Amino acid sequence: MSYRDLLLHVDTTEASGARAGAAIALARASAAHLTALALVAEPFVPPMLEVSLPGDVLRAQLQAAQEVAQAALDRAAKA
Repeated sequence: MSYRDLLLHVDTTEASGARAGAAIALARASAAHLTALALVAEPFVPPMLEVSLPGDVLRAQLQAAQEVAQAALDRAAKA
């Protein structure tokens, strides 16, 4: 059985590099298309804290998370 499409989860952990290496090797061996995915969580404040954060703080947190995810995708693309 050969794979045609593979999905690789990338993040900032050390294991991400090993996953990328294994996925690249599998994609090459199977002549498959490899897509990298980095997840970005929306900023979340539990309701039980009864705290409201300003919108600009939440937007800054989201932007920072997106930048980290993009850096992980960039590393995967270079590999």
